[in-house]
Amino acid sequence: MRKKIVGILICTLLIAAVFLPTVGSMNVLIKTSPDENPVLETFQTKCAFSGAGPNLDNWAVTPSIDLSDVISVHLEILTLYEIFYEGEDDYGYIKASDNGGSDWTILKTIQGYTPDWLTIRIDLQNWTDKNILIAFEFSTESDSISDGWWIQKIEVKESHEIIYYEDFSEYDINDPWGDWTISFMNEPPNASPYRPDISGETNGKVGTSYNYTFISSDQDFDDIFYYIKWGDGSPDVEWDGPHSSFASISVEHTFTSKGTYTIEAKAKDDQGDESKWGMLKVTINKNRNKQSTNSLFLRFLERLLDRILSSFSIFNRIIEFPVTR
Repeated sequence: MRKKIVGILICTLLIAAVFLPTVGSMNVLIKTSPDENPVLETFQTKCAFSGAGPNLDNWAVTPSIDLSDVISVHLEILTLYEIFYEGEDDYGYIKASDNGGSDWTILKTIQGYTPDWLTIRIDLQNWTDKNILIAFEFSTESDSISDGWWIQKIEVKESHEIIYYEDFSEYDINDPWGDWTISFMNEPPNASPYRPDISGETNGKVGTSYNYTFISSDQDFDDIFYYIKWGDGSPDVEWDGPHSSFASISVEHTFTSKGTYTIEAKAKDDQGDESKWGMLKVTINKNRNKQSTNSLFLRFLERLLDRILSSFSIFNRIIEFPVTR
C-alpha cells in the first residue's frame, strides 16, 4: 500500500512538471503587449469624445460629403452626452457648411443628459445639390462641470442608402478626431445634481433665528448631500445628507452682526459629482432695543409735559398780575 501511494505521488509530480510550464505560457499568450490595444476592444464600442473641462471650444469635422445627386437625405448620429444646461452655460452644436467651413449653420443645439445612447435624426433636404461638411462643436464656460459629448456613429442617408458612414473603427484609442479624441464608452456618464435653490428671509434682524430651505435634484435620482456656507464666518454645514432627490431640507441660522451676506450651497450625489453653487443674498439690520425705544418715548412725553406746564405757569402769571396802564 505504501509503495502504491509513493507511486501516485511520483506520477502527480511528473504531470505537474510537464503541464505547469504550458499553463504559464498560455497565460502569457492571452496578454497583449503594451503597444497593442487592450483585448477589451473586441467587445467595447469606440466613439469620439468631445473632452470635458472649462473654456473649451472643441470642433470635429467630417470630410466633404457630396449631396449633388440625392433627392431626399438626412443625418443620423448615435450619441450620448451630459452637457450641463443650467444657466445656459455649456452647449453642443451640430453644424453644416457648404463653403468649406467659411460659414456654418446650426442644425441642432445639444444640451441636457441622455441616460442611454440616443439616435438623433436631422433632415438635410435644404442641403441637396451641395458638397457639405458636418461639424460637432462642444463649447463650455469657465465654471463648467459637464462630463462631455460622445458620438458613436454618423450616417448620412438617402432613404436607406448610406452616402457617408463613420463608426471610428479605423481609429486607435486616443487618436485625435479634430479637437476630439477616440475613446471607449460602455455606460452613460453620471449626471451632476442641479444647482440648489435657496429660499428664506432676505431682510432680517441681528440675533433672530431664521429657517432657510435648500432643494436640488439629480437626473439619475441619486441621493444628495448639501454643503452650505453662511457667509458670516460661522462654521459651514459640510455635506449634510443623504437626502432623496427633489427632497428639500430646512436649516436654522442666526446672524449675529449687521451686514449683507451671501448664503451659498452646492449639492453632491452619491457618485461624488457636485453641482454648481446656488446663492442667496441676505441683508441683516440691527435689532433696536425695545426698552431704549420706550425710554426715548418717555423722555419725549416728559419734555412735552414740561412745556405744557410751563405754558400754564406763564398764563397764570399774566392773569395774576395784569399790566397796569
